[in-house]
Amino acid sequence: MKLTAKQQERLKRPRPFLFLIIIGFFSLPWALLLTTGINARYQRARMDKQAAIFFSQLPTHPRNLSAKQFDLLAAEFSFAPNDPTHLDIQFSEENANAYRAIELLLSEFLRKQAATPSGILEDIPPELKQYLDSYSTQLRAIQTHLLEQPIPEWDLTYEYMVDPYYPFPGFFNIRSVQELLLLSALDSHHQQKPAEMAATLEASWRLNQTLLQRPDLNAQLSVSTVADYQAGLLRHFNDVPEIWINRLEQQQQQQSVIAAHTFETWLLYTIQQHSLRATVYQAEPTAPLGDKLQSTIIYWFSPTYIMQLKAIDTAQSTHRALEQLSGLDVCTTTQQAAEQQLSQEKTADWNQTRIGAPQLLARRWKVTGDRALNLELTQKVLQAKQHLREHGTWPEELPELTSTICENARWISTYNADEGTLSLSLDKPPLPTIYNLGLDPGHPIPFEYTSNQSTAR
Repeated sequence: MKLTAKQQERLKRPRPFLFLIIIGFFSLPWALLLTTGINARYQRARMDKQAAIFFSQLPTHPRNLSAKQFDLLAAEFSFAPNDPTHLDIQFSEENANAYRAIELLLSEFLRKQAATPSGILEDIPPELKQYLDSYSTQLRAIQTHLLEQPIPEWDLTYEYMVDPYYPFPGFFNIRSVQELLLLSALDSHHQQKPAEMAATLEASWRLNQTLLQRPDLNAQLSVSTVADYQAGLLRHFNDVPEIWINRLEQQQQQQSVIAAHTFETWLLYTIQQHSLRATVYQAEPTAPLGDKLQSTIIYWFSPTYIMQLKAIDTAQSTHRALEQLSGLDVCTTTQQAAEQQLSQEKTADWNQTRIGAPQLLARRWKVTGDRALNLELTQKVLQAKQHLREHGTWPEELPELTSTICENARWISTYNADEGTLSLSLDKPPLPTIYNLGLDPGHPIPFEYTSNQSTAR
């Protein structure tokens, strides 16, 4: 078919609309990339400011001499130091083997004793008693150090923590020393040596304070576990110094590890941002305007900002989940319900990153709440024993029986004058906690206490 001259002329004319469509088609991805890059830059600046404010409110300090000395003393048991910098340590294989032989038995024994509501504690197994006697000199040296020297402080510098290769202290030697101190206190209790028992408990408390001041998760998990053991044993001990009543009350709100997870979330975000920025060219603040403009354009058109957006969205979603978790009541919320609530908080559809382990977070929240109730129960028991020492009888009713852990819950105090017994129980026992997941060490917390005044003096 032959085209007419008019049709041929029409084909030769420029087609501006088609040209614009083609240009728009190829430039659209770049426009989206530019727009999203600007958004990422804005959000990152806002999140960086929030992170800086968060970290500025936390304490910082270098390792002190007391911490260095503690690591050296703990090394006498062949416990690895929290910070080996500038420490000349030669570990004894014999000492290491001796502790490994009783390590599991020690943890299980203390866990069982701490979970006993009331009554008489078991005798220390022969293997543990033998180890305690064999290493009494080393343990006494650590106890004396904790009682007479400043509280140990290991390095806490956030500029170092953002380094992915920063060796966070695991505080494993503290956990082992704490178990040995509590075993020694239990031994003094059996031997009816209240002064020695009180001194050992004081050393244990001071050692826990050094980790209580730290925001990191390892430290807070250790604090929660040790405080739980302390409370479980204190219920059985007699002649406990009155100061422990206030200590337990003050610690009730400090057992949660939610704050530590918030810290870990901010820290992970900051580490990711530092790593991503290293991959993008950034002009120095004093660089010429042309270099700054070039740096900005390179960033806007770099795929790195996509990773930054994902890190921002993940951090924001995690913070929202932790805020929801902190508002739940531990007595009326099951672990499964808390996990389900966490699972509902998701990242954006375009972000495939998951919020870390809802099951683990829910379990830690529930166990932490149970431990706080354990401390509250023991605080009431110590109040009753204080009254018994001063007046010769159990109190007919204890003051301040409203629970500060569970909403609308109270401790019921019942005194049976004929039998000389005191009973304490929570009027709304918390819903059961799962303890067989193997995620964290834990044990069922008792919420009922009964004791005869003849054995509690």
